[in-house]
Amino acid sequence: GFKTSINNGETLSSGGKKSVTISYQNQTTTFDIDVENYSVNKIELAAKPDKIVYFEGETFDRDGLQLMVSKSDGTKEKISTGYQIKSEKEVLNKSGFKTVEVTYGGQTLTFEIEVNKNEIVDIQLRTDPDKLIYQVGDTFNTEGLSLIVKRQNGLIQTITDGYTLSIDKDSILNTTGKKKVTVTYEGKKMTFEIEVKDISISKIVV
Repeated sequence: GFKTSINNGETLSSGGKKSVTISYQNQTTTFDIDVENYSVNKIELAAKPDKIVYFEGETFDRDGLQLMVSKSDGTKEKISTGYQIKSEKEVLNKSGFKTVEVTYGGQTLTFEIEVNKNEIVDIQLRTDPDKLIYQVGDTFNTEGLSLIVKRQNGLIQTITDGYTLSIDKDSILNTTGKKKVTVTYEGKKMTFEIEVKDISISKIVV
């Protein structure tokens, strides 16, 4: 829709009369607002964010966070916008308690959030390797292998690398029979099966 010369939620850092211009479809109009001069003596936490427990890989969500602002004129005001949060967009990659720093009007406060490990709750085979049947002497090949991983926070990922195998990639398959291959990813395991056949001879020419 329309645009304003002062953005919604923008902190009015100085006092006095200010003109606000509204633009819409090449038309403009202007009105004045009065900003009273005051300084911020103290800020306190009026309400914590709705979410204070996270999993690794998530980012901080300020929704619900409110501050109680004590002004130099003796008044108090509860605000939910206009403050700054240090490193707000930072991905929470380390589990444990993390301190969140909030600044408004030159005053700062902190509170803690909890970051939990985003453990795997389920691991399944998404696609088999392209090759499952070998002959003795062939090299084991994992091309095409992919996994589906589900984590505690509901995140579902497709994994194509970073796992380990009970049969090393590119190892020579020297014995016949069906063999179970164990795939391990972040401590979770699953298996699939390959078959190694003896070399067949179609004919002998003397």
